[in-house]
Amino acid sequence: FFFFFFFFFFFFFFFLIMSCLDKDYFISLEKKLIKTTHFSEVYELIDPTNETKYCLKSVSKSAPKPHSAQKELKIMKLLDEKKHKNIIQLLSSWETLDDIHLIMPFEKETLAEILIPYWKPVIKKKNKTYLSALLHTSDPIDNSDKITEQDFFINTTPKELILKITSDLFEGMSYLAQQGIIHRDLKLDNILYSPIEKNFIIIDFGISCFVVESNVDDDDDEQNFQSDDGITDIATGYYKPIEALLGIKKYDTKVDVWSGMVLLQQLSLEFICCYNIPVSCYHEAFQETQKNCDNTFVDVKKWIDSICKKNLDKSEYELKYDHNTIKDYNFPSMISDGRVYFDDVLCEGSDIKLLSSIHSIFGCPLQIQFPSAKGINSWLYFFNNLDNPSEKYFLDDLEKKYFIKKLLFNKFNDNDEFIEKCLLKMCLFEFKDRISYKECLDVFNQSYLLTNKE
Repeated sequence: FFFFFFFFFFFFFFFLIMSCLDKDYFISLEKKLIKTTHFSEVYELIDPTNETKYCLKSVSKSAPKPHSAQKELKIMKLLDEKKHKNIIQLLSSWETLDDIHLIMPFEKETLAEILIPYWKPVIKKKNKTYLSALLHTSDPIDNSDKITEQDFFINTTPKELILKITSDLFEGMSYLAQQGIIHRDLKLDNILYSPIEKNFIIIDFGISCFVVESNVDDDDDEQNFQSDDGITDIATGYYKPIEALLGIKKYDTKVDVWSGMVLLQQLSLEFICCYNIPVSCYHEAFQETQKNCDNTFVDVKKWIDSICKKNLDKSEYELKYDHNTIKDYNFPSMISDGRVYFDDVLCEGSDIKLLSSIHSIFGCPLQIQFPSAKGINSWLYFFNNLDNPSEKYFLDDLEKKYFIKKLLFNKFNDNDEFIEKCLLKMCLFEFKDRISYKECLDVFNQSYLLTNKE
């Protein structure tokens, strides 16, 4: 009995002292502010003795929902019990009066920063020579009032990199879902790369939540789950899932699948126009391009040329992307929330413009295909038009479905099975019918890894 208490108190005080030393060690390190938000600050910590770097995130305890420092700490502790190679580790944590402080490994680059160099202008602007500057001459194409090739970026991301990102994304998000966690803010900036581990790592659980068992109908044999708070003010910009846009509170981990689909179309998008031209322009040009071509191959240059032949006036469209370079905070996406430049300032988009963009690409389902939207009058009247939508749902329109494959997911065009069985099922409006990340991972492994072995 005496021995039991002796060892109990010995180990209790040992771990208490070690945790204090741990905290004191990190507090003593040099720190450099690298990011600040309304409710948190992120620092780079440097140990001058060995140049080891850590990341310190200090989160306010009083941040409004969906932000929760307490829940973020709880989730990270849970995830750290069984570490996963694609999830950020929690090295240490402590609380002060107003904040919770989290220590994590420091990784320098976000996925957005890694991908930006692969987006290149179709026509690179020439630097003015000394003589041309004196004569005030410039490339005549710069003065065009029509949309031309100089107004397009193309995506040159290597296929191997796209597959690595896709695999790591599916593995990490599948693990989160298995732990009953909804990330709710999946985006390029919340994925880091570890050059040591050679893995992509999912970070930032600031607005994440748990899934809980929901009330089920008596005639429903399935066990249903939903978020533990039902908050719909989640995700960032165009990553926001359609159920959140429509105020559907009883969602589950499938909201992360929609955000992942948006991220994957950013990876796989072949090109983008700097101006906010409608999806119909891409569609009409695509049809022209494919008239006399093999349907299995898409000539991106011809597609761009076909758009340029429409002689679209720049003055009729807002500037969507800076001609000089792609920015990490405004990464190319065909699914758009309407953010545009005005007087060289990027103006924020809106939920209604995002909804319009989603429907212009995917069409609109019938009520039976989207039962979760039942009773949402704004959607029923504005988009669904009481089951008489102006644009057919992509599941009911083979031409639209094929166009989506080539517009959003053409980098995967060597594997139609993966697009059909995974990517298109990530696009479903009804989240209960949407594919899960575990299923995504299974399809990916069957479609790519097994194929490669053969």
